Amino acid sequence: MLSAVTMVFLLVRPEWDPVIYVGPYVIFDMIMAAMFGLIPLSPTGMLGTAMTMRFKAIWKPIKPKRFAWSLGAIMGITCLTFRLLEMPDIWLFAVLVSALC
Repeated sequence: MLSAVTMVFLLVRPEWDPVIYVGPYVIFDMIMAAMFGLIPLSPTGMLGTAMTMRFKAIWKPIKPKRFAWSLGAIMGITCLTFRLLEMPDIWLFAVLVSALC
């Protein structure tokens, strides 16, 4: 959701340059989740855990999740690097759309 909102802001209000603010947050969040799991150091993981505390836990293997979080961190680093190098926005959209495929 955060990436989708960032893409919308990038299209509607490019002068706000949301990637500079969202990129470091996403990178930190994904790295913390990959290293330590959803809690205690992943802000989004803590929010998701708090939102679902009333539901019964459905346990799944952690390795696929860690792989996905690592890919998310790499994508965040790539997007932030593209922005800092002032590459055209099409490169950012290419990385973000590749995540949807």
